[in-house]
Amino acid sequence: MNREFPWAFLFLDYPHTVMICAEKLRLFDEFREAASALSRALTGLNSKTGEELQKAFAVSKAARAKCATALNALQEHKGQHGC
Repeated sequence: MNREFPWAFLFLDYPHTVMICAEKLRLFDEFREAASALSRALTGLNSKTGEELQKAFAVSKAARAKCATALNALQEHKGQHGC
């Protein structure tokens, strides 16, 4: 048992260090930005008509794809890296 921290045995993977994964943060930020863009693209979509609606729908479809790609990348990283 660690005499310096007698409570350390409570943590299954002790000793450990707290690490902030820079790649996870980058991927999360990318996902956050993609989700915000999707939200902006969907806002007011129901009030558009005709050609304006078609353009807005295309923008929202692209934003949805980018958001899904960013989320998949984040989940894949978390699965591979274990962070």
